[in-house]
Amino acid sequence: MRDRSKRKGKLIIPIFIIALMVLSVFGVMIGGLTSNQAEGIVNYNEFIFKPSNQGYAFDSAGQQYFIENNPLTVEGFYADYPITFFEDITSAKYSKIYIDVSDDRAIEASSKIYANMKGKLSIDFSCMPGKEDRERCSNLPIRGCSEEQDFVVVAFNSQEEKGSRYEKNCLIFEGSEGYLSGIADVFIMAHAGVFNGK
Repeated sequence: MRDRSKRKGKLIIPIFIIALMVLSVFGVMIGGLTSNQAEGIVNYNEFIFKPSNQGYAFDSAGQQYFIENNPLTVEGFYADYPITFFEDITSAKYSKIYIDVSDDRAIEASSKIYANMKGKLSIDFSCMPGKEDRERCSNLPIRGCSEEQDFVVVAFNSQEEKGSRYEKNCLIFEGSEGYLSGIADVFIMAHAGVFNGK
């Protein structure tokens, strides 16, 4: 009887150690999966979007870009862009892109595009005609919509109704600040080739 209980006692310790090792392996596996999910990494159209202070960072052709929103959240906004706009940008129809900063409530969207595209496109800030009296416009060029120019103006207007139009060398978006932020993200993603093939 004592021999049996001694043998059982000797078996309990190795079984306990083996169980601990097995559980620790599962813990590492589960912990690894959980940490990836907790990091919030998004794989979208073969691009890896990693959380950053600005929202999400991703690389394309050796360049780094930053967007505010999850790409899955704003992908539907791509349909709001006139296809001809990106064709015109790609074909170098315009010598320069001016980002309008006339609307105070849309300044975040304008700034986001400028910060990401500076050095990648010929881009600068401007104000619309009639907005010269604004303090930020005092040292900026005044650029309006006209077909008789070799540049394009991209403008964001904060308002309740959303809409977009591309005419007379102007691309104008209207909508809530959240919508305009998403539209700016889509501009950056489209330029980086995230939507190629769509």
